[in-house]
Amino acid sequence: MTLRRVKPRGSFDNSGERFFISVIHTLIIHIVLNLHNSKFCRLKRTLRVYNSDMTEVLLVRHAKSRANVGDFVAFDNMNSPIVLEGVEQCGELNGRLIREFGIDPEQYEEPVAASEFVRPQQTAYVTGFKNIEISPLLNEPDFSRGVLTGAQIVRKHRKERWAPEEARVQARQLLDKVSGGNFPYFIAFTHGIISATVLLELESMGHDMSQHTFDDKRGYVPLQTGTVHLVL
Repeated sequence: MTLRRVKPRGSFDNSGERFFISVIHTLIIHIVLNLHNSKFCRLKRTLRVYNSDMTEVLLVRHAKSRANVGDFVAFDNMNSPIVLEGVEQCGELNGRLIREFGIDPEQYEEPVAASEFVRPQQTAYVTGFKNIEISPLLNEPDFSRGVLTGAQIVRKHRKERWAPEEARVQARQLLDKVSGGNFPYFIAFTHGIISATVLLELESMGHDMSQHTFDDKRGYVPLQTGTVHLVL
């Protein structure tokens, strides 16, 4: 698998109207450069470093994107940018990473991984990470939207503890790499269905799931910018 460093693609859009794009860009720059001055970031900063033989990973679902506005899960849309609410979610994620994991994104020197889709890349960048590399293992699975809508997929997942077979295969590959120390990232920006399917696979393997909640409405699908910390 070829990994490549990337600068996030696409513009940040809130409503699709060109008039707002420059405003959103300004807000993004303001947030990224001034997160350390916000109330929730006024904490002692520590840099947590992970080595290449790690067997743990923090999966992060992307922030709200333009595609999410019209559907609960935005499949088959690689170029959908995050919206203004997503930018705000990235600011909150920055604070959570500092508080809960001792990681300051703006000082974090290790590479983080992101899928080939625009929204996880932008989420990583706006949160404060600058060393972003691409891993196709984190991509949303490639399957037909014509069978089920995003909301139907989540509902089927919740009711039946189900995930698309394409996602199952991908999740197993990711878990094999992480457990074998062959996934050289602690932080990985991905999609809700991937995080959920990884947890389903761990559940089927008899893994201790006491730290992971199967929600009545969402199953294992995390909220936007929600994190799933795995120690294998």
